[in-house]
Amino acid sequence: MVKMIAVDDSRTDLERIKRIVEETYGSSKPYKLKLFTNAREVYESEEKWDIAILDIMMPGITGMELLYKLRRNNPKTKFIYVTGYDVVVEKAIHSHPFDLVKKRTLEELKQALMDCWVELEKENQTLVLQGEKEMMEIEFRQLIYFEKEHNYVIFHMENQVQKKLKVSSKKVIEQMKNNEITNLCKINRGLYINMDKYERLEREAVYMENGEGLPIAQRKKKEIIEKLRRYRIEKMGYTKR
Repeated sequence: MVKMIAVDDSRTDLERIKRIVEETYGSSKPYKLKLFTNAREVYESEEKWDIAILDIMMPGITGMELLYKLRRNNPKTKFIYVTGYDVVVEKAIHSHPFDLVKKRTLEELKQALMDCWVELEKENQTLVLQGEKEMMEIEFRQLIYFEKEHNYVIFHMENQVQKKLKVSSKKVIEQMKNNEITNLCKINRGLYINMDKYERLEREAVYMENGEGLPIAQRKKKEIIEKLRRYRIEKMGYTKR
């Protein structure tokens, strides 16, 4: 069950959002949507959501302030901004929402919702990788990066968990591509990161959400930086508008 929330001080706009969600997901996708006109009520809650649709300009607490609070509760939440004000768009982009939809073209919310669903399915995917002598299950949403070590591949997961499989990194990449995993980036020889876990670039290293700094291959630095930049932009949805 996907837990969703929509927050807008306009009851009329909330009803429009509710209708679009119903038309997009219908009865074929399991979800639960809660509507709020009071942003503070949501701000003071510790509940976690899979998808949050937030109006940007609201009295008291803005959508951006609400995003930062909810993201602390659950970094995996997919945030979609809706707004009727063009002047706030540029500033809102810096908070890295999944997407942003203008109210005058609110029907575009349908595509943003479908993209969210695809991402959630991908993140919840369990990969079964075939090694030379055994098989291993990997929950992709928990994968931060993996690296080649002699005849093995070491998978670095959330919560400092490591998994080790005797297999070539080329074979791992092939199996992930067969499962339509496209958010990998090779940053050094035998070193691949999950771009969803990438936080920032600092000097000669890519820093991941677990705080680890991983070295970048200098001869391909510009190419790597460009790939990370483009992925982040596409993930936020702004190449679609």
